[in-house]
Amino acid sequence: MQLQAKEAYPILPADDNKAGLYVHVPFCASHCRYCVFYATPPRRQAMDEYLEAVIREWDEAGVDGAVFETCFFGGGTPGVLAVADFKRLAHALRARGFAPKEWTVELSPSTALPARLAVLRELGVNRVSLGVQSFDDGLLEALGRRSTAAQALRAIEHIKAAGFDNFNLDLMIALPGQTPRALLDDMEKAAACGPAHISTYCLTLEDDAELLAALRARGWERDEGKERECYLAAWERLPQLGYAHYEVSNFARPGRECIHNLNTWNMGRWLGLGPSAASQWGMRRWANAPDSALWRAGVLAGAPARVDAVELTPESLLADALIFGLRLNAGVNVETLAARFGSERVARYADLWPRLEGEGLLRAQGARRFLTTDGRLLADAVGLAVLEEGDSNPR
Repeated sequence: MQLQAKEAYPILPADDNKAGLYVHVPFCASHCRYCVFYATPPRRQAMDEYLEAVIREWDEAGVDGAVFETCFFGGGTPGVLAVADFKRLAHALRARGFAPKEWTVELSPSTALPARLAVLRELGVNRVSLGVQSFDDGLLEALGRRSTAAQALRAIEHIKAAGFDNFNLDLMIALPGQTPRALLDDMEKAAACGPAHISTYCLTLEDDAELLAALRARGWERDEGKERECYLAAWERLPQLGYAHYEVSNFARPGRECIHNLNTWNMGRWLGLGPSAASQWGMRRWANAPDSALWRAGVLAGAPARVDAVELTPESLLADALIFGLRLNAGVNVETLAARFGSERVARYADLWPRLEGEGLLRAQGARRFLTTDGRLLADAVGLAVLEEGDSNPR
């Protein structure tokens, strides 16, 4: 299935042709014990085949005319690509008119090296996201991370020395064995490094994560009270350190919010390249097969191997815009959504707002609806309520 640029995106303004590009780099030198994302060892032949196929996938996508405002190289570990690999991929994209306003590359501490960072700057990358997770070596070892706190600090110095003033640090919170004081130490150490953006993600263990089996064998159980305490600690301390809380898990200096993620949370459109990458384009959403060989074979044959493909409706997209928009501290504007999706569709949720207000989960201010602190702590439950309300009030 080709994506035609002439295909209208009916729920966006006619002059809004902006989009995000996500490039999944499926290579990892080692496997973190908590991770269940698709990744494969960085063998040279596999990397060459990947680069050939991802450029081919871009050419076959049929997105001429779309303006890609943002690009995000995620993984996996994009930093395991050699300097020559980055050049090959970046030059191929540039030759096709690619010039994003925000171009992010995820790096691990061991891959944020001066030579690689210099090339990224030269190629036009202007944002780096560094996976620190913690500055506590004991916690890092338990997570199966190969890097140490000292390596993370050196990587940050390399990032700044290369001229990146817009960089993000990823931290994990509510880790097994992490005390509230240790979490505060991590946040304070992160802020002292001067990043433009800090992300704080609660450790979520899927059933097939290696770490979960090891923790259960030691009698570990999830502690939602501890998770709540950690979230509240982050939400209080990081703003005190100069980082505005703009999404449940994300904090930024003024004007340094992640544009790529904002496009996703606001249900814009994005194209994903590479195995397991997800896309939302036109009124369709899908993911590439999480298998490099299967994905590459489909690309080369002109028959993309896709999974979880769904046809979207204005109703389903509105529900998602509410669910993810409410995760933003600024919330959603029902008048803006009515202009985009139709006032009759937005009106289906009219009874939901006062009910959530009565439960102390939401506040209304003019046309805006935004979650309270308790509402953000229960954002998943609020999302379920949005889905149920939409289902119970069909057109």
